[in-house]
Amino acid sequence: MPKALATSVLYKNNGNFYLITASHVFKDHDYKKIGILSNDTFSYLHGFTLLSEDHENKIDLAIMKLAENFVVDIQKEYKFLDDSYIIKNHTYINTQNYLMAGYPVHMSKYYDDTYRREQFILLTQPSNKNIYNKLKLNKDLHTLIDLERPRSFNNINYDSKIPKLYGMSGSALWFIPSLEKHIFKLIGIMIEWHKDEKVTVSTRIDAVLYYIDNMIETLEEKALKK
Repeated sequence: MPKALATSVLYKNNGNFYLITASHVFKDHDYKKIGILSNDTFSYLHGFTLLSEDHENKIDLAIMKLAENFVVDIQKEYKFLDDSYIIKNHTYINTQNYLMAGYPVHMSKYYDDTYRREQFILLTQPSNKNIYNKLKLNKDLHTLIDLERPRSFNNINYDSKIPKLYGMSGSALWFIPSLEKHIFKLIGIMIEWHKDEKVTVSTRIDAVLYYIDNMIETLEEKALKK
């Protein structure tokens, strides 16, 4: 019986389709048993996977170039983002124009043989805590996001208590240029959270795109030649 494990972002570029999440999701579990629930059907992931190995810069990314038949199956329920949803080289501002959204494990359960996924949404802002060195993070690659300023969004009031965020790894960090118009732009991928510091860590989307544009195709070609 499938169980919740993590969140991911689906992205398309130049005719290719990708799943993006945190690499520890794959490294800590049997990736051959990881899949996506689509229309109550569990489909195992199928494609070529790149797992980041840049431990010095704490790049914790997994990028899977999805097989064509797998894409056909999940497109019936899921939408792939293209570059129109992305902002590169984003300059962070100290306002609550940032949104985290994902699926914590404890909020996804079976009820009467039906699997229900409840999303956690938080409108927040970049953290002003000077703890990048403490967490060994490069500010050019990662951004700390506050978990201390929850508020309502879309006229829905959320519990001020922050839940355990296991399962949020791989979720999107969005910048909302206009709260009134509900315009969302992808700027990062969440890779970890620090309960005591009350922050999450998101890797800038620029780093993700670098791996896609410069590494995954080359590595796949080498793997196919073996």
